[in-house]
Amino acid sequence: MTAVVARNLRKVYETTRVRVEALRGVSITVKKGEMVAVMGPSGCGKTTLLNCLSGLDTPTSGEVFIDGENIATMSDDRRSEYRAKKMGFVFQFYNLLPVLNAVENVELPLLLAGYPPKEARRKAMKMLELVGLKGWEEHTPAELSGGQRQRVTLARALVNEPSIVWADEPTGDLDRKSSKEVLELMVDLNRRLKTTFLIVTHDRWVAEKTHRIIKMEDGRIVGEELLKEVGDKG
Repeated sequence: MTAVVARNLRKVYETTRVRVEALRGVSITVKKGEMVAVMGPSGCGKTTLLNCLSGLDTPTSGEVFIDGENIATMSDDRRSEYRAKKMGFVFQFYNLLPVLNAVENVELPLLLAGYPPKEARRKAMKMLELVGLKGWEEHTPAELSGGQRQRVTLARALVNEPSIVWADEPTGDLDRKSSKEVLELMVDLNRRLKTTFLIVTHDRWVAEKTHRIIKMEDGRIVGEELLKEVGDKG
């Protein structure tokens, strides 16, 4: 069972003065329930790959299938709807709304998807408890530590029970202690919820917590490293 299949992805950025090939024929497959890290130096194309796989950006050519559906051929509106219902996102700088408290940030995707307010609140409260933030529901992002803010982001990413969570440098703005706690939480949620994760990182110690590392250079995949099989607790 596969969560993601990408075939021969190319992404070219062009202006009148410069042409940049950010992706040069990338093909990958991610299994359901797998936790995959994409590693490489800055500018190698790993964030562009995440954006094209998730539908945040459109590849110049190639195909992307999420749960068997080709998102590259969807209209912008259909792709946005698909992302809202089937995907979760975790970014380096949280992207939480500062005027909303924790539970309001977490329930927002559900409200936008048309959930009744009471049901959205119930699911958001449950997810905050799952990420270890019971009792912090009424606190705004400014009243939370960096690690707590990233836990809220994780809860928001998972509250709609997505097929896959995309994480772009999820520990990049955290100190080492908070990074370790957030990463261990992601590993635990992957194991307990069977949620697929694709994590972009430049840190080897982050990547080593996943099932498999995909290595990129200059817009290409240059190697893979299998660390453990899905379901392996080691």
